[in-house]
Amino acid sequence: EARIDGCVTHRALIRYDAYGEMSGQQSSSLALLDARRSGIVVSSIHHRDSARVYFKQIVAGESELELSPEERAAVDRALAGDAGAAS
Repeated sequence: EARIDGCVTHRALIRYDAYGEMSGQQSSSLALLDARRSGIVVSSIHHRDSARVYFKQIVAGESELELSPEERAAVDRALAGDAGAAS
């Protein structure tokens, strides 16, 4: 049971236009959480000629670093079990 609790059981992907440039929803935040609501949020922010990737640790549903609105939405959606919808 302890091994199963450590598996990814909650996940959600949020896609968005990080810079409002009407270039499409090329940026994304992915929440991968276990049964204890802990894991990571990976965000890939795309700009015209560059991309940056950020990782933030989540412990019991919260991060010690401030989450962007999109990262918070990914965590909330993962915990709500609505992983199939991407916005």
